[in-house]
Amino acid sequence: MQVYSPSFLAGKWTVNDVDFLWSRVFVIGFAVFIIWGTHLLMTKTSLGLLIRAVMQNRQMAACMGVKTQRVNMLTFAFGSGLADSPARSSARSVMSARASGRITSSTPS
Repeated sequence: MQVYSPSFLAGKWTVNDVDFLWSRVFVIGFAVFIIWGTHLLMTKTSLGLLIRAVMQNRQMAACMGVKTQRVNMLTFAFGSGLADSPARSSARSVMSARASGRITSSTPS
């Protein structure tokens, strides 16, 4: 199965004789964006406030009317999404590297 990177990720960026593939720069930038987004979610939204409240004192949050099971569900869903999104973008990079011959095998011979 041939997998190709999008044309805008082809090529490289050279700094002082060090080559950075655009696909790797994209993955690093994507990771920074995800970290920044998570920080904003946790500090600027009501969901972040609820997550922090349940994390610090579940019983008191429940006494204040927070539906702790729902917060657990939303936190798990967010964490699952975080685990999935970088894996998809980096897997695409690895598959394109294998297709181009830069990676030949992941098992030792």
